[in-house]
Amino acid sequence: MDDLCEILPLTPPQASMLYNMLAHPESSLYTEQWRYRLHGVIDSAALRRAWEMVLHQHPTLRGVFRLAGLERPVFVVQKRAPACFTLLDCSSTDLDALAQTLYSRPVRLSRCPIRMSAAVTGPCSCELIVDSNNLLFDGWSNAILMRDFFESYLALTGQKEPHTLPIDPGLAVYLQQERLERARPAHAAFWRTYLSGISLTTISRSKAGPLSTMTFSFSRGLLDSLHHFCQMYSFQKALVLHIAFALALGPPSAGDLLTGITCAGRHLTGVPSIEQLVGPLIRTVPLRIPIHSGGSILQVLRQVHDGFQQVQKHLYLDLAFWHQILPGLPE
Repeated sequence: MDDLCEILPLTPPQASMLYNMLAHPESSLYTEQWRYRLHGVIDSAALRRAWEMVLHQHPTLRGVFRLAGLERPVFVVQKRAPACFTLLDCSSTDLDALAQTLYSRPVRLSRCPIRMSAAVTGPCSCELIVDSNNLLFDGWSNAILMRDFFESYLALTGQKEPHTLPIDPGLAVYLQQERLERARPAHAAFWRTYLSGISLTTISRSKAGPLSTMTFSFSRGLLDSLHHFCQMYSFQKALVLHIAFALALGPPSAGDLLTGITCAGRHLTGVPSIEQLVGPLIRTVPLRIPIHSGGSILQVLRQVHDGFQQVQKHLYLDLAFWHQILPGLPE
């Protein structure tokens, strides 16, 4: 118990992902892997120490999940946690095969939800392989923790002046502020207006089955055109692609399409240095797309874009609220 720091409830994204993980234990949908190639003289001791420093800097990375014997799962942040750092001699190893092997090993939520493997391929080359679970942190957070890791490594090896890393306010501060924000009537009022008129006939319910992913490839010319188009009209590329995908798959009947879209979840005021927080802050919320509004594609894009700007101000409601205003919504 001396290592216990905080016991926290799961965030809405964590609860949703854990539900899916337990329902589809064979799926690796929420397992993430990143690979980084290092060149130059490799200091393996500094790599391990830099990883330990990152775990100390960001409380969420010291967290584990507890489910057994509890009415509700909890997230336990420890004062100290195993670094889960492995140094591997891979001078004659197929790195792609190694990465696949590491990816296939379950990430243990109850002990070490993130691990780093340093595959040393020679005196001046190394590949870092990081495996983690989306329940621990989102993509924005990955950039933060790896920035701090490399900053620490460069300082430890004398390649950069040592400096204090930015302060991570911690998930507990975020959750406390989120509870206060959730109680504001303005959020519920916004969603009731935004989703007015939506009925079960306009909600696409997916059939139960194994979770899966779809992969799409775009030509360089198409990506350049998309970039130019988004710059011209101040659209986000991810939002435009999301709308295009929804329009392509939308039902031919009249009405609006209701789909889910992810938001960074970092618009919450009252949390100092929220941009430095490592955690599962990302949110998936409903986005309304008027498929048969009678306007041009550009008008539809503008309407959805403007609606999305408002949506991002009202993210902090739990799953029970969505089931209350949209009866029959899939779990």
